[in-house]
Amino acid sequence: MSALPNPVFRSDLRARKLVSEIPTTTARSFYQCPSTKTCEIKSIVMTNIHSSSTTVNLYHLRPGETVATRNALYYEVTVPKNAVLQDTGPYYLGPGDSLWILCSTGNHVTVTLYGIEE
Repeated sequence: MSALPNPVFRSDLRARKLVSEIPTTTARSFYQCPSTKTCEIKSIVMTNIHSSSTTVNLYHLRPGETVATRNALYYEVTVPKNAVLQDTGPYYLGPGDSLWILCSTGNHVTVTLYGIEE
């Protein structure tokens, strides 16, 4: 008889792709948790699709907050050329929370979120 998977890991099976974006040099909303749900971000994947390195800023904003260094999850994180960086979090977003993103050089990085909305 084989053992059942640990319930802690079973929740990862429910994670799905929430959004994928190619950021520009202007901060913009990347993902917003629905106002009636919470969200657990399981993974953030940053793929540099260009032949030169770039930096990424990612901000977690509560409703009514603005982009500022005090809200930065990542601030000027370098993504080397042709590289993939993965952050397995987890990060927790409340109802209406949003993630904003910008890149030092637009159109150089693809950023994808995987998580669970409940």
